[in-house]
Amino acid sequence: MDTEGSSIPFSIPFTGFRFTSSNSHQPLPSTNKNHHGMPWRSSISKDETDSCMFMPFWEWQLAYFEQELTNFKLLPLNDTSLEYVETKNRSHRMVTLVGTSDEYRWIRMTYMDGGKQAQVYTSVCYPRDDYPILGIDLLQFGGKRHLTIVDFQPLGEAEEGAFNKDVQFEHLLEPIRQTVPSLQHPMTDKFYDPNRYFSKQTLLGRFQSTETVWQELWPAYQAYVRTHVQQIKQQQDKGTDSSSIQPPHARRSREEILKQHSAYDTYVAARDPAHPMFASLFGHKFANDYLYQVLFPLAERNKEEGNDDSAIVP
Repeated sequence: MDTEGSSIPFSIPFTGFRFTSSNSHQPLPSTNKNHHGMPWRSSISKDETDSCMFMPFWEWQLAYFEQELTNFKLLPLNDTSLEYVETKNRSHRMVTLVGTSDEYRWIRMTYMDGGKQAQVYTSVCYPRDDYPILGIDLLQFGGKRHLTIVDFQPLGEAEEGAFNKDVQFEHLLEPIRQTVPSLQHPMTDKFYDPNRYFSKQTLLGRFQSTETVWQELWPAYQAYVRTHVQQIKQQQDKGTDSSSIQPPHARRSREEILKQHSAYDTYVAARDPAHPMFASLFGHKFANDYLYQVLFPLAERNKEEGNDDSAIVP
């Protein structure tokens, strides 16, 4: 399948779109990309005007990874009950895929469908080597309020005097970001320290127009994903260790990278604004298990301050 944005197998009018085909598949094994009827062609809501707004992002990214990543494969979760969940009144449902490849040790893709109340697509990709984490959070509330974030999330400052590879990517992202004025909002400190685990080229949008999703977010998101993947692959092609472009004293070992990933998971899990929403929809036990087993599996519990009760809002 050609993964260029202009050749996905459906048209995307700038006012949004609605899938019309049936979603009656029986659940398939978690290592199958079509498990639980994915991709969903209609919303769980009974309103025929509702759409799974961000489903094209899920489909494009999965197809692009299948095409571009080396030895890409999907993995089953240890607790299969966390792969799919829906509310008792069937107002919301959520599905998760996890995978791995030679380039990424852990890839997670999550979609939550709640009709007009909420459409959410999130993904995080942890490189095996010394690269920023690819983070994607796309949210729509009330059918019109959008909060979107796409970023190369740095692992943290290198030691004093060492080569800081995280900054090296920003010159590649800056020209992309400059073309999308609606995605240049500043990061606030409501949930996270904007100077920690966020680059200076974060695509951050708060807007109401659906046209912005397709005119600005769609191409910029694809460009960020492509750039992340291509940079990792290009450096791996230059040698067996993709960190070989760094001076020897600045390289992080695989063990050090895992520690950085664990620190990232611990920090974000303790502040995750989606946790209260998941707890209210799917129950506290599911929300806690999902937080630490799926969203941030390397997080150390209770090391950081716990989540507050703030709901995630644009």
